[in-house]
Amino acid sequence: MLSTYRFDCISISHFGKLIRQGRRFRSTDIAVTGNLVNKEYNEVKPFSQIPGPPSLPILGTSYLYRFGKYQITKYHEALKDLHRKYGPVFRQNWAGQEVIHVFDLEDVKTVLHGAGKTPVVPPIQEGSRIYRLKKNHSVGLGNLNGDEWYEMRSAVQQIMLKPKEVQHYLPKADGISKHFVERMLKQRTAEGHMNDFHNLTSKWFLENAGEILFERRLGCLDGGITEEEGQKWINSNREIFYYNAILKIATPLYKYIPTQPWKKLVAAEDYFHKAAGKYIKETIKTIQELTESKQMTENKYNLMAYFLSRRELDEKDISFMCHSLISDGLSTVPSSLQYNMHLLAKNPKVQQKLYEEVSKNVPENGNITIDVLNKLSFVKAAVKETFRMYPLGTEVSRVIQKDTVLGGYHVPAGTVIDLNHSSQLRSEKYFPNPNEFKPERWMRGDDATTNAFILTPFGHGTRMCVGRRFALQTLHVGVARILQKFELVCNPEDELGQEFNTLLFPDRPLTVKKV
Repeated sequence: MLSTYRFDCISISHFGKLIRQGRRFRSTDIAVTGNLVNKEYNEVKPFSQIPGPPSLPILGTSYLYRFGKYQITKYHEALKDLHRKYGPVFRQNWAGQEVIHVFDLEDVKTVLHGAGKTPVVPPIQEGSRIYRLKKNHSVGLGNLNGDEWYEMRSAVQQIMLKPKEVQHYLPKADGISKHFVERMLKQRTAEGHMNDFHNLTSKWFLENAGEILFERRLGCLDGGITEEEGQKWINSNREIFYYNAILKIATPLYKYIPTQPWKKLVAAEDYFHKAAGKYIKETIKTIQELTESKQMTENKYNLMAYFLSRRELDEKDISFMCHSLISDGLSTVPSSLQYNMHLLAKNPKVQQKLYEEVSKNVPENGNITIDVLNKLSFVKAAVKETFRMYPLGTEVSRVIQKDTVLGGYHVPAGTVIDLNHSSQLRSEKYFPNPNEFKPERWMRGDDATTNAFILTPFGHGTRMCVGRRFALQTLHVGVARILQKFELVCNPEDELGQEFNTLLFPDRPLTVKKV
């Protein structure tokens, strides 16, 4: 494949060999075809010259987070510091796995454009992947690549990305959000404070996941034993993401000898799988019984019945598809709602505009239909602006499949690339007044929306999150119902930061009052 790209009759494979030997080329010396180089550079430097912090044997650069100046829970801030120190392309080494970090949007574009229809990605949670292999589970869609990934992705996206299939669950999402608001009214103090709001938002999402996957309420907002079980389920998911972050900077020893973080991860994974597995097995059994007795009706168990109908998916695959939808949703949707509430409380003028749109279009005693939802353009823009102000992750990762030039450096095929372009989300270069919460940026006609690569909360291209339409629908309905009942206020000096636990989460409980 590489030999089809030529530099004045010198094949790229030969070019790569020369450049790794330290030879430099000027852009005027070579005629570039294909996608090897995305823009003119005065010279293309060898891979070995990519800067970065010193790497130690076995530890790589993880010592910076274990014993050095950085904390893994503030990994996003460490990346910004390393970017300032080493520039828009630098390397890190995670106990033998070298990663190249890329910040420039043109380089991001080069990597994403060059990924093709089946982009190769490294596992976002290596510890969980190993757990699944040891337990003989399906590794899940996110850990697959190549034809195997393409086959499974093609099977599930046919239903999960169809707007009509997502809209089928809109009445249920609305009913859950109404229930959620009622619970908020009961739980707030006389002063309007909402204790434990972060857990309440997670229970709200878990109820939505229950309706989508199992077509039943799980009882997470009703008190009693089912809510206690739901809280344990939520806690186990948080521990999974936390201990995967800890293992990110660990030596590979845990893969062979059970270290303490590994044991904690296994315990959390075991509980999560047990909790989810109970509902998955019950739902599959119910569908099979209804089908055998010819009592299965149209629009019943839409999602799960579809999964069961696909020959490409065995029961292990279906189980882990459900696990992923619950786990990924729990790790993103509640956080996004909390960030949104914080930003609206800090920006009362924006909140007022949102309230006016909701009051005009959402019936207080009626239902949010698709026609109503389509009128909530400012609500949708506010959610999108929340993603900009509070990104959900630190990178989009790819394993490049051909030699590429990034930031003027030759990067060989097979290299892991972390695209850290979320750091540009508060850049003056792309967003005027970047620290201002301004949903209007995302309304039609605004120039800030022209770069499709700048905001990627659900990933990019064919590897975008397959559950994103469900997540957005849940968020839009939740925001509308909350604003219908509450005015959100906070101390102007209150700030909400983020902490890294594989993804980015709020670093403290929300201090917003609901009055």
